[in-house]
Amino acid sequence: MTAQTSYSQDPGGPFAGMISDLSMQDRDAVRSAETSANMPFGVGVVDVSAPGTVQPAPVVLPTSATATLHGIAIFHHARNQSIASTGAIVPNEVFDVLRKGRITVISETAITDLTPANRVVHMRIGGTGQLGGFRNSAVTGQTVTVAGARFNKLCGAGGLTELELSDNTTLTAD
Repeated sequence: MTAQTSYSQDPGGPFAGMISDLSMQDRDAVRSAETSANMPFGVGVVDVSAPGTVQPAPVVLPTSATATLHGIAIFHHARNQSIASTGAIVPNEVFDVLRKGRITVISETAITDLTPANRVVHMRIGGTGQLGGFRNSAVTGQTVTVAGARFNKLCGAGGLTELELSDNTTLTAD
């Protein structure tokens, strides 16, 4: 066996659905209840039925302001085997979601400063963007405010940022 004698100076960068660090986390296994849509990693998913009634919990992409956020889809190299051809979570696949902790997501809008007003997280439930996608500004009827979540890193529109979820995350219509 030969020893590794050099190391890359440019480690791989973050990607949507990647856990940001090893801080306190709460994860859950869920199942995609989408009938035809593939779910990208790093988007919010909501419960289909009351939490705890079916395991793994069925989840879908959000389309309603009254939905209950279950978590954010995590990319897991060992678990997500069907992504080889789709690059996403296919219908009926079991996958993990982050319920509390820090995860890399794509922001629809630029996050240019980390003042409290710019750290407010809104999730898309309609319109032309990715359902379950995140941004730091509201679009009436198309987004919900994710109370208990915040952005932690700067990025340009369409860029990667870190999103942190707390224990008590709730959705409120914008």
